[in-house]
Amino acid sequence: MNLADKIISLRKQKGWSQEELAAQMDVSRQSVSKWESGASVPDIDKILLLSKIFGITTDYLLKDDGEVEQEIRTEISGEKETPKRFVSKEEAKAFLELQKQSAKKIAFGVWLCIMSPVTLLVLLGFSQKPYQYLGEKMAVLGGLSALFVIVTIAVALFVITGLSMSKYEYLQKEEILLDREMEREVVEESEAFLPAFARNIAIGVGLCIVSVIPVVVLGVLEKEAMTVMAVGLLLFLVACAVFLFVRSGMRKSAYDQLLQREGFTVERKQTNNEMESWAGVYWMVVTAAYLVISFVWNSWRISWLIWPIAGMLYGAITLIVEQRLRKKL
Repeated sequence: MNLADKIISLRKQKGWSQEELAAQMDVSRQSVSKWESGASVPDIDKILLLSKIFGITTDYLLKDDGEVEQEIRTEISGEKETPKRFVSKEEAKAFLELQKQSAKKIAFGVWLCIMSPVTLLVLLGFSQKPYQYLGEKMAVLGGLSALFVIVTIAVALFVITGLSMSKYEYLQKEEILLDREMEREVVEESEAFLPAFARNIAIGVGLCIVSVIPVVVLGVLEKEAMTVMAVGLLLFLVACAVFLFVRSGMRKSAYDQLLQREGFTVERKQTNNEMESWAGVYWMVVTAAYLVISFVWNSWRISWLIWPIAGMLYGAITLIVEQRLRKKL
């Protein structure tokens, strides 16, 4: 095969149109058409770029013999490089829109999880002196019933949203090549979102700080019944803060995934793949510990501290794994 035939064959194997290949090469569709018709020959820098995009050697492109090899890792300029997965403009836009909608659902699900014991706390408060509007057993029964219903709704949201986003999992695991025009749009959107992201984080941190004030004040005044309900207010404010964190964080992570920056660089993707096998187990153990400690010792007013502690531990473990991976590379 000559060079023109090879470009056509390689492009079709990737399932790309001439427009998609042109976008990756930063040339016009007409240029690609001329290469494939044999009317013109790519410059040497374009030959090098073609070899990287298709994951083959420059020798293969320039020589007239040989067949297209289906390699996972190929030798390019003395270095091994994994072929990148191309993400079209339409696919990137669909991902951003779905992530935007999913961010609301996941954030609301997390809000529900944090709020799930609030009904129990309020009912327990009304079962104590000086109120005693209902018995303690009825308060516990009603509160636990509400808790399980709320958690069930939250889990359903997580499952449904996770299934809808599963087709884009490769963005977190594979090295990608984004459409050039779309990459510029994503950068612009990301920069425009940064002020809102910073504002939401600041508001969330403020809510977390303010949330402890009612509990501390009522604890000092020894108002036990009111203190129990104040813990419910604390959880509400923390839930609102976490809602802002999760929603804004997911929006930002969508841009980071497409641009392969911060937590989604090629190196971090390799780290995430290594951690994926045990991360799910880790968070299930943390959740089980939270529920056992809260129910057995009735420590709802302090057991929420498990989550920030678990988060910090997870971050520390991630750093250790990253350091180990860098040594391997």
